[in-house]
Amino acid sequence: HDMNNHLGVIGSFLEEKEYDKALAYFKELNITAAARNRKFCENSVVNAVLNAKYNLMTDAKIDGFFHISIDKLLFIDDVSLCTLFANTLDNAIEACQKIEAPDRRKLELKCRYTENGYFSLELINSKINEIVVQKNQYISDKEDKSAHGIGISSIRDIVEKYEGTLDISYDDT
Repeated sequence: HDMNNHLGVIGSFLEEKEYDKALAYFKELNITAAARNRKFCENSVVNAVLNAKYNLMTDAKIDGFFHISIDKLLFIDDVSLCTLFANTLDNAIEACQKIEAPDRRKLELKCRYTENGYFSLELINSKINEIVVQKNQYISDKEDKSAHGIGISSIRDIVEKYEGTLDISYDDT
């Protein structure tokens, strides 16, 4: 949302032919973004997603930890990687944000790729919401269910595309 707002401001300046203002705003935005960017891994797409989500976690006061070791990962395309990381982290962040006490908001992401071609992604997060599963589908608890609930399906599609396995587990504590 923030990026859309920033792009809207820059776009407005450009439409009004206020190029100096657009450039100044872009430079300020770039400095701010650079200060909040970390290097989690060598893959630029994954790193961009992780930075965006880590910044969201920080803003939401979620205690987060990323351990990423996928620098030699070549067989999963960037769009699939972006979908995997963005959807899983969005779901986890959303679950954590429902917890009133910030000291109970926890998120841990571990991902690795080994030399023998094994890729694993493990995401553990705290939650308070009830998980609802119907006909092997996870049901969103958002108000507008028609616009949500496709993230896990997208993840499942990618896992199947690469002949992997998906294990989702949770408890009610």
